Amino acid sequence: MEDKKTYPPSWVVIQNNIQECFKSMSIDEKRLLVLASPIARVTNATEKDPITITAENFAKECNIKTHSAYKSMEEASKHMLRRYFTYTDEKG
Repeated sequence: MEDKKTYPPSWVVIQNNIQECFKSMSIDEKRLLVLASPIARVTNATEKDPITITAENFAKECNIKTHSAYKSMEEASKHMLRRYFTYTDEKG
């Protein structure tokens, strides 16, 4: 039986196949994914669970002004809604 790796809650953990998606993403799309990653992991979120990232949090983490964060997040989230990827889990 394979041991499952565990990582500290604050770490961003990205598998190689997701890293491939990064190549075509804008910087703000990447930022949203990076901010969502530890939240999704520690809450065991599924595709149906909402993950909330506020403009204030986005601005703070990205070192930008809050009013810029609203626009950046809006554009990035629109683009991300058109993206998709697939993966195969241990069950195939």
